[in-house]
Amino acid sequence: MLRIWDTMQDAKRLLSWTVKISLIGLFVVLLFLPSAFAIGITPALITVPYEQDRELCHSFTIVNNEHRAYRVELFLGGDLASFGSLEPTTIEFRADEEQQTVGVCVSLPDRLSVGEHGVTVTAVSSPPFSQDTTSVVARLAVMGTLRVLVAFEGAYVESELAPHEQSDGSVSFDVSMRN
Repeated sequence: MLRIWDTMQDAKRLLSWTVKISLIGLFVVLLFLPSAFAIGITPALITVPYEQDRELCHSFTIVNNEHRAYRVELFLGGDLASFGSLEPTTIEFRADEEQQTVGVCVSLPDRLSVGEHGVTVTAVSSPPFSQDTTSVVARLAVMGTLRVLVAFEGAYVESELAPHEQSDGSVSFDVSMRN
């Protein structure tokens, strides 16, 4: 019984040291990360109603928030991605460029099930790095969505009621409805 107790205590000590070493290792990695930078995409969401056999074309703007030179790779995702196209699929930002625009076109199919469907535009940044040095590099990604709403057949209304208290003590309501 005493040997089992000693073995359990040894295991706890080993686990404690493993956790401590892992935390120190994580701290060292984070310490040597290059300064972070950010990218953006606008608009984050575009919502349109479904129309049979329609081609939707919209643009998204990729924003270079930090004014740095880097490359952005663009991908389509979502359940309508196979019906869409994206142009361009790669963007090269210069340090003096603030934004660039990409175009997304989706040819809507003859039939879609009721509800929400969409195409996501994912922009993944590739920060510049040197081949001569060893470094840890992080890749950032942002997404914009082109959402298509397919209405229910017949008389169906989805509503939302949002009360707002006014400064004079009265209450006003915002009502939004959609099929």
